Amino acid sequence: MYYATGPDETDWYRGQIGLVAANGGAIHQVSQLKRQAFALTWSPDGTRLAYVSGEWSDPDRGGGDIFIHSLTDGQVRNLTPGIDWSPTWLQWHPDGQRILCAGWAGLTTRVALLEEANGTFTTVSDNFLLGERGWPHLSTTADLRHIAATHSENHPNDVWLGDFPIEDQQTPSITWQRRSQLNPIAEETLAVATTEKIRYESVDGWSIEALVTWPKKTSDPSLPPLVVNVHGGPSGVWQEDWDSYRTQALAAAGYVVLRPNIRGSMGSGVAFADAVIGDMGGKDLQDILKGVEYLVNRNLVDAQRIGIMGWSYGGFMTAWTVTQTQRFKAAVMGAGISDFHSFHAQTNIQDWDMRFLGQIDQPANPLTHANVYRERSPITYASQVQTPTLIVHGDKDACVPLNQAYAFYRALQEQKVPTELVTYPREGHGLTERKHILDYTQRTLDWFKRYL
Repeated sequence: MYYATGPDETDWYRGQIGLVAANGGAIHQVSQLKRQAFALTWSPDGTRLAYVSGEWSDPDRGGGDIFIHSLTDGQVRNLTPGIDWSPTWLQWHPDGQRILCAGWAGLTTRVALLEEANGTFTTVSDNFLLGERGWPHLSTTADLRHIAATHSENHPNDVWLGDFPIEDQQTPSITWQRRSQLNPIAEETLAVATTEKIRYESVDGWSIEALVTWPKKTSDPSLPPLVVNVHGGPSGVWQEDWDSYRTQALAAAGYVVLRPNIRGSMGSGVAFADAVIGDMGGKDLQDILKGVEYLVNRNLVDAQRIGIMGWSYGGFMTAWTVTQTQRFKAAVMGAGISDFHSFHAQTNIQDWDMRFLGQIDQPANPLTHANVYRERSPITYASQVQTPTLIVHGDKDACVPLNQAYAFYRALQEQKVPTELVTYPREGHGLTERKHILDYTQRTLDWFKRYL
């Protein structure tokens, strides 16, 4: 098991792998992890444990390299250094020599067989979006010949079955067939705007993948406004799934919506995900701005009508962005961090800011690295903000406490920047009540309509 050594939410970041007897008893620690572990699975003979490990922000977003821990000699091997995708689900093949893996691959997901002996992959399903709530995963029969998964691309999430003739051909592949239609009314009646995958070059020559959703064509000859939506995490990922209601609402209102997988995102390997550590608000911001340039330079959007929004890490990036540039004419900051010092004092995940503001294997500390906490806080530069900013937050948010919203709101208010603060009762780090989701969506549309 992967277990925490303390009772608090933040202890998850410093967990270890341990063994417990089937009839109960004390946990016997077998690992010396410096990063989190996920997707633990035993080899058929019980001598080896495979798992995914990396540095990520959320317990439900674990993608990284695949490690093998031998219980006979205690050796740990990284089977996949340098891979360019993010496995997040594992299961041993019955032969004990291969591992079936599923994970994020760019803007979609991938399933592959990994050879333990040499670390090589054979892709068996690609460009078929797996899983729900940001977690690619499968359910298989013991012999791996039949697989069940949820799939959402041109329809809401439904159950699909895959036939996997794993020994019948040299390069096996999964044949998927749909087995449910759980939301036919939505699928058959909603007019879904077209989404396109793009790729552009950012700083350091890094390639950034993004989704662009286009509004319906109208008789208006002017270029449409653009809204950039920044995902949370930073270990999140945008994927071309059907369930992107906020994107669709914006597109229906006439906006182009850009969703970039900036550095720090899952789907492009450990090095890409690690690139945000110690640089939050740095080159990840440049990844956003380069995406805006990509669309502006191609005369696809109105360069004078550009907005930005995001939730959680996306909320932080929204607040940070409007303190660093006047490129954006409207912003919506959702559950975002504005001051890392007070965030650390009140959050239930204080290990997160120490790990992501620091360096790999060398966490920061608000006492000994006070300058880092100050330099990366949007509140430090709030005097530079000119962008009208709507701030929204759940009033029971233990992850990003409500004081973060109040602090940024007060700073903008005193600077005479157009701003509003909306807090939602009973809500934590994400909105769950239907009326609150509707209210937030409508307020977002109204805010962008007013200022874009």
